[in-house]
Amino acid sequence: MVFFGIRFVTSHWKAEEPWHGLGVPFNDFFNHWFLNSQARTIHRIGSPVDFLYRFDLTRKDALRYRLILMVNPFFLDAEEAQNLRLIFEGSGATVVWFYAPGFVTPDGLSLDQMQRLTGFQFEILEESGPMMIEREAGMVNENGHSWPLRFGVQKKIFPRFAVEGVEKQEAVPLGRWVDRPDKVAFARKPEDGWTSVYVGGAPLPVEVLRSLASQAGVTLWSSKPDIVTATRDAVCLVATEKDGRLFRLPKPMAPAEGGPPAKEHYLDLDFGDVFMALRPASSWCTR
Repeated sequence: MVFFGIRFVTSHWKAEEPWHGLGVPFNDFFNHWFLNSQARTIHRIGSPVDFLYRFDLTRKDALRYRLILMVNPFFLDAEEAQNLRLIFEGSGATVVWFYAPGFVTPDGLSLDQMQRLTGFQFEILEESGPMMIEREAGMVNENGHSWPLRFGVQKKIFPRFAVEGVEKQEAVPLGRWVDRPDKVAFARKPEDGWTSVYVGGAPLPVEVLRSLASQAGVTLWSSKPDIVTATRDAVCLVATEKDGRLFRLPKPMAPAEGGPPAKEHYLDLDFGDVFMALRPASSWCTR
């Protein structure tokens, strides 16, 4: 299971009409790449995905979900940031922080709060540069295949952030800014009973998301990057590519077209094909 954390401090680009060259480029950038485009690859992670607002997140959620994507909680006050740390402490979850979590506060910009929230030490890169990250050599996805060499967008943005002193922080570098290969833009480190991951840009490609999910202990229901939705009694898979795939369910379900219930289904599907399975009707009334 995956949780997608959202805090709407980035207004829609329509909010700036009639524009006059004001905040449109930045609002549209974050909404398009961090939310709209990122959601497309999140849906293709191959497992059911839940979407929650940041203010709905509870301790029970942190214990339930193995991978938590905090895509735009850029604005937090001190109490909100501290509560997030308490929610994640000892949860065992992997939390992925995008770009500038907690950097904007009611009192101004705070790199200290961003560092306390994520557990990383950062350097601010004030010069404008492309929001493009190049993976570290050897990074692979859950099937042992290499991640895409580069991901992100070419648009130049400032400020950007780089993780400082990864060795001293016991952090593992996962990627660097393409124009500044000496600066870490993507890293992982252990925190107090949870794992913190920082990534400086978006969108993360599905190969990277599936790798992070596997390493976090998420069960990938499909062996392919398919769209999967589910309830307690039904599941639906939409194939995103042509080929065979193994579809693994947490409990036996029967194909909607007929057949015995099973936890594993081998499916030979074409792009856009849909597979549905249901929990046997006789078990719906079982107490």
